[in-house]
Amino acid sequence: MKEQGYVDNLKQTTLAKWIGFTYNAHRAIDDCRANVKILLPLMKRAQDEKLPSFKAK
Repeated sequence: MKEQGYVDNLKQTTLAKWIGFTYNAHRAIDDCRANVKILLPLMKRAQDEKLPSFKAK
């Protein structure tokens, strides 16, 4: 994402802003919720673009 020029950095707050939301950073529960709100759209995009995925061992 950074390499493609979509965002300046890969910080959680930057990714949240790029996706279209803000949150109270550095509060544990808010950080966890933000992670999910960031991860799900990125996973969908990866599936739509048929990008390679990884599997946990």
